[in-house]
Amino acid sequence: MQGRQEDQDVLISAPRWKIGYAIVVLFVLYMLDYALRSVIGPMTPALKSELGLSDTEVGWLMSVVLIGVAVFSLPLSFVIDRWRRSKMVSLIAIVWSIASLFSGFCINFAQLFTTRALVGIGEAGYVSGGMALIVGMVRKARRAFVTGIWAAAIPLGSALGFLVGGWVTKSWGWQSAFWALAVPGIVFGVLAWFMP
Repeated sequence: MQGRQEDQDVLISAPRWKIGYAIVVLFVLYMLDYALRSVIGPMTPALKSELGLSDTEVGWLMSVVLIGVAVFSLPLSFVIDRWRRSKMVSLIAIVWSIASLFSGFCINFAQLFTTRALVGIGEAGYVSGGMALIVGMVRKARRAFVTGIWAAAIPLGSALGFLVGGWVTKSWGWQSAFWALAVPGIVFGVLAWFMP
């Protein structure tokens, strides 16, 4: 009886290894999501000296991602509910990663602002899509534990963004810091396509 009840708690039926695969992919993408939000901070001096940005412009580069997330979260969540969630999460991750990749090629504030806005729009649907997948795949008795693991990606990703932003910018330039986070985002975005 207990086993039958647990089966009814799960909306997405898949082998355990596929569930584990999906949780790892979702975790890494969530880390990269937050890393891309925080990567600008440590590269501020380089952006100011190389692109001649003001403090206000750097502030906008940090804020536009969050504004994109705030404005587009609800509309993208609506779309995610009406299409295959794993495919939407995959596309969202690829979009934000490609936008970040292009951030490394920018030569002025307007270009960087545009690519950072696209990062925010790309990230907007990730939380709702990722959470919906976890809730659908994981038994009710394990959901709090798994979402706790998933939530740990927020501080880890933020720290990763500061580390990559600082170390890579100092060693290879601010452009490389964007590329260092964009490439794994594209790879894991593609891997997300194959989640249950």
